[in-house]
Amino acid sequence: MKQTILALALAALLAACGQGSAPDAAAPGSEVAAGACALVTDPDSVFGPNVQATAANDLPGTDGSCSWASADGLRNADLIHYTTQSLGGTTLDAQAATITDQWTQNGVTAQTLDEVGDSAQVAAGLVGDSAQAVVRKGDHLIVVVANSGDADLNSEAIVRQVATQAAAAL
Repeated sequence: MKQTILALALAALLAACGQGSAPDAAAPGSEVAAGACALVTDPDSVFGPNVQATAANDLPGTDGSCSWASADGLRNADLIHYTTQSLGGTTLDAQAATITDQWTQNGVTAQTLDEVGDSAQVAAGLVGDSAQAVVRKGDHLIVVVANSGDADLNSEAIVRQVATQAAAAL
């Protein structure tokens, strides 16, 4: 039961980052939120043509977030971007540990994502067959969660591709 509650709480937090519409250029922080979407430089290669991207800057302690959905709705991912400045008194390592500790508590073993950022881990087989990645690069931390109903590209493959593109863009 505890595992289910933790997973649902994390899912609700990550789902919240996809709320709202594309940022208005005049809105405070909208450039930052749009920047989170810009971290994935070729979303069509992951989600196919006509991908929908929604930027947001409504999660406390973040430097913006982005949510992508394929045109058919089968491939979805959320990215949350943290910086040392956005986290204030929390370190990037502590924020990463909060997420990876939840994986461990749920019995999921993380795998190292080689050659992505300064350090990166990925976990698959989470609630709803989702996958997550945590990537640290310099003063940045990227958290990606993905879900796929597409037999050609599973959740883990999506999270790996999004994480790799985001780390390369930092």
